[in-house]
Amino acid sequence: MKKTLTYLAVLILLAGITWWMVAEDRSGTLDQDEQQFAIDDTAAIGKIFMADMGELEITLERTGGFWMVNQKYKVREDGIDLLLRTLKNIRVDYPVTKAAHDNVVKLLATDATKVEVYDRENRLLKAYYVGGPTPDNKGTNMILENAKRAYVIHIPGFQGYAGSRYFLDETAWRDRTVFRYKPHQIKKVRLEYTLKPQHSFELLVVQKDSVRVRPLNDSLSFEGQSVDQLFAKRYLTYFNRLNAEGYENTYGKKDSVLATQPFLRVAVTNHDGLTKKANVFFKPVTERTKYQFDERGNRVKFDEDRYFALINENKDFVMIQHFNFGKIMVPIERFFLKAS
Repeated sequence: MKKTLTYLAVLILLAGITWWMVAEDRSGTLDQDEQQFAIDDTAAIGKIFMADMGELEITLERTGGFWMVNQKYKVREDGIDLLLRTLKNIRVDYPVTKAAHDNVVKLLATDATKVEVYDRENRLLKAYYVGGPTPDNKGTNMILENAKRAYVIHIPGFQGYAGSRYFLDETAWRDRTVFRYKPHQIKKVRLEYTLKPQHSFELLVVQKDSVRVRPLNDSLSFEGQSVDQLFAKRYLTYFNRLNAEGYENTYGKKDSVLATQPFLRVAVTNHDGLTKKANVFFKPVTERTKYQFDERGNRVKFDEDRYFALINENKDFVMIQHFNFGKIMVPIERFFLKAS
């Protein structure tokens, strides 16, 4: 019993010392206004400007019902959603200790990301600097503009470095949508398999509950066979969210890939007559390719999990995944019911 009480007394003493050390750093000299990093009403945000101490800078702005990056490209929804949640949820964990404060401030002055948040009337809501992680990588050093004290920030429910959410790569902010149509928006889908023309088809939505499918190869005929309307309507749902894995416009071997023939051409036309296209190319195997050999042990030439594609009126070269796009790569036979 006495040993237990002794241990308890030691724990209380240690806790008291820890509290005193933190309290000493959180003394009444700290300005509460210098701890207000979060923005509760993110719906009021109209613009976010971010820049490093070099030449990189990003401006994210609301335009109508979506966000634009640098007034050039539509922004990725998942990226801006994560940033807005971060702006709302960041909380002060504790002030940077006096012993480390000067060094942290020096780093914030030379190696940090400046963040300025404006409302929809272009009035400044918040400005602060995002620095590096704490030694345990569980917090992020930040300081409000014109403040005297730096703080360690955290996000409730998240353990890690929040600074990675304030990234400055314009390409990484770009929307990666290749096709995004709800079934009722689609008038026509055309898939042309250049290496297997017998699989090519055009799907036409005649009415809400009626789809017609015809071969692009004139030598084929499916006359007398009924279209599987259930599968055809399910197929249209596959175009609801088809995104690229990433942009590859700076890929070193881009020209050699584009010099080859695309093995697939996809075109989707909506009811306004607007058509979006994607030309899909095989991606050569690299050292990072998952499967280097086929079932017989022969070395494979092309990646089975990923392809390259040319999109946005042939302006952008992207990488796409078979996991997402493989479901639309079906032959025309799949649309017809087998004769009983």
